[in-house]
Amino acid sequence: MNRRLRLILILLVPVLLSSWLLQKQKPATPQQAAEVRDQPDYFLRGVHAVSTNAQGQLQHRLEADSLSHFPQGDYVLLSEPRIAVHQADGSHWTIQANQGQLFEREQEFLLHGAVRIAQHGSSQDIRLQTESLRLLPEQQFAESSEAVVLQMPGSRLEGLGMELYGKEQRLLLLSTVRGVHHVQ
Repeated sequence: MNRRLRLILILLVPVLLSSWLLQKQKPATPQQAAEVRDQPDYFLRGVHAVSTNAQGQLQHRLEADSLSHFPQGDYVLLSEPRIAVHQADGSHWTIQANQGQLFEREQEFLLHGAVRIAQHGSSQDIRLQTESLRLLPEQQFAESSEAVVLQMPGSRLEGLGMELYGKEQRLLLLSTVRGVHHVQ
């Protein structure tokens, strides 16, 4: 056999074999591609994170049992999140839930399942309960469209929907408000 022909065959056989193998592979179905996209690219357990302002003062703290990051929607799933939002007067709000999502670009938390909120270090002991909450810690703002229970010493209020303005120390129950106040 001619030396040139042998060299051409040696080079041609792997190319043809590779081409044949590529044609035999089935392209991914849209469902398979979606399953890959819906997978987290990393996860953490025992999460502890803090955020400070430009002067180094603590603004908020996040703890969670676990965290999973999903790159397709650029969000984070949180298991048992616990968030503390610190205020300039030294008081802070703590927020706990069964699960939550953090949308990093907007710095927005969506919390679900037995959401509990408490104010600490102020003149009034305030506790709130609801099933879902939207939290913007940078703005010290939270809202819910679900049923809300507000408890303070000697008082209990129930309503549908809530807006909490932490900087102004203002809480609004939006509708169907009922309450009981015990005079001491």
